[in-house]
Amino acid sequence: MTAPTGHLGVLEGEACGGPAVIDEWLEHVDAHMCVAALNQWGTVLATGCLDGTILLWNMDTRGLARVHEPHNCIPTGCAEARTENIPDVAVDAPAAKVTALGWAHNGHAFATGSADGSFQLRDASTGNLLSYGTGPRTNEEAVTALVERPGEPGTWLISFAKGYPIIWRTDAKCAEITPLLMDMALAKPGEPTAATSTFAAVFSEDGARVYVTAERGMLCALDFVTGRVLARRRLPKFQGVVKGLCVSSDGKGLLVNSTDKILRAVRVEALMACVEPPRHHQATKMEIDATLSRPDAAAADAPPTALAALEETAILAGEDVREYLNAVERLQWRTACFSHNGDYVVAAAAIKAEHHIYIWSAHSQKLLKVLEGPKEGILDLVWHPFRAVAVSVGQTGVAYVWTKNALERWSAFAPDFKELVENEEYVEHENEFDICGEDDVNASDRKAVAMGFVTGEDDDFECGDLELGVWEGEGEAATPLKCLPLL
Repeated sequence: MTAPTGHLGVLEGEACGGPAVIDEWLEHVDAHMCVAALNQWGTVLATGCLDGTILLWNMDTRGLARVHEPHNCIPTGCAEARTENIPDVAVDAPAAKVTALGWAHNGHAFATGSADGSFQLRDASTGNLLSYGTGPRTNEEAVTALVERPGEPGTWLISFAKGYPIIWRTDAKCAEITPLLMDMALAKPGEPTAATSTFAAVFSEDGARVYVTAERGMLCALDFVTGRVLARRRLPKFQGVVKGLCVSSDGKGLLVNSTDKILRAVRVEALMACVEPPRHHQATKMEIDATLSRPDAAAADAPPTALAALEETAILAGEDVREYLNAVERLQWRTACFSHNGDYVVAAAAIKAEHHIYIWSAHSQKLLKVLEGPKEGILDLVWHPFRAVAVSVGQTGVAYVWTKNALERWSAFAPDFKELVENEEYVEHENEFDICGEDDVNASDRKAVAMGFVTGEDDDFECGDLELGVWEGEGEAATPLKCLPLL
């Protein structure tokens, strides 16, 4: 459905090639969307709703492709719903709000996380439940992010509103859920323990490392297999709680969103240059499990040398961290991300009655423009992986597609082209557009040859078999699912 054009506030300075207007809005009857995610090609948009329903949209046609049952409900006809891979789930359990979405790299499946701490893996085409799990905490914190590991299909990194991130492996016969191995020295005595702190975690571009942000602006790079801290630094002038973490498409930048109203972009090269000496205690899986079962004793159990190392951790240099903020209004940011090429930093303002999207130059840190949409707040914002297209989800449950403002200059088509102010009826002359003459059946062929469309000889044309390209990012044998037909 075509939407009215949004307002664009352009600021002085650099020109911005990002989206400028609302091209369309996406809505469905009795569906209140609250979170969104694009697959790695940007061809399918998944949106989660307050009632747990999942909607899949074809981004090429902007049409609805699939409507999948609510998150906590077992889809009908799911033969795998009672196998050892999936624990017993009450079919009539109340559906929980979808709080996070993530796509498998091959596009055949997507993962959903809900406000009750549960998460599912579903088939994108059929909606069948492939795997299911819940977080390790007893008070069930909401899922905030689900990311599949590059190079290892079926391995997911899941973050929660509070507590340690976990690793979810769905490719085994029995789904395995283990805490992310990480240093225990992320909580000080007398303060909230690591098990009740907020962590945000993402994979590196090759999946070998995990970047983790913790309390007091701690930014770490962990070895995914061993959990060893490869590098550790603190963000400068950090005074808040981490709200989100994302990595740029080229893997060279990290963007940290926090409650102190400042977005910080960190160069990965600068972080990895701060090599962590292998002298501090590294948590094992057994120690992590013990910490999760006894969160109040987490700080007491941490070795004194590790806690001392936290205070000794150096702060990143100012030239390695770029800050983005609204210096006048000092706004909180609902969510933030990089553009598809890493040239821009994009953030949605956390204002209840305003639909404002801020775009900065990633290099100069200048605020380039502010996109103003309907009079409603923003719940989520995602950027297309290859185009200057963004999708924002409003508080009314509608998704808005932002694109560039295309100027139609009809006079550029031909030198003698005349632009019409209003429609005029054209009267066709007799035989004006006819190719064949009445007395010459071969006139069409001769005219086609003269115009260069065909040659004078009849060449045999062989139709070969169409070979669909296999996605080469993960080395998977299965053909990727890049798009879904409409309902």
